[in-house]
Amino acid sequence: MRILIVGAGALGGLVGAYLTRSGEDVTLLEVNQARARLLADSGLQITRVGQDEVTIPVRVVTALAGLDPFDLVFVAVKTYQTEDAVRAALGTTTASTRFLSLQNGIGNAETIAAIVGGERVLCGVTYHSVEHAGPGRLRYRAGIKPIQIAAFQGAVTPDRFTSP
Repeated sequence: MRILIVGAGALGGLVGAYLTRSGEDVTLLEVNQARARLLADSGLQITRVGQDEVTIPVRVVTALAGLDPFDLVFVAVKTYQTEDAVRAALGTTTASTRFLSLQNGIGNAETIAAIVGGERVLCGVTYHSVEHAGPGRLRYRAGIKPIQIAAFQGAVTPDRFTSP
């Protein structure tokens, strides 16, 4: 599955790094040139509370022009950036691309649905705590529950939301 993570901050970086480490084809979009260069050159250093630090190489871009379409767009920006982030990603999506929000705040799934249609939106809740611990470094505490994801609109069926 080709995954685009829009926003390489704390949550986007953590999810992107762990998905990359598990073998998924992940690209992080980071508009801050200096942060993008640091992550591309050095990877993301993650300290999980109670465990050793790991460094995970990540693929980071500052623009999407020329990239092949993605199967999933994970929106990991601040609420006020959601509309612009989704619109920026549209050129690298198809009608089967799904959009996922685990963002803080309310109204994010509705904002995404207004742009791409509610049937393409997934939303979820995470109980994990992640914070910046310095440039290119994250500190992570596992949550009390697993990440929970559901369709924003419509029923979930076995053939729904699978990659093409």
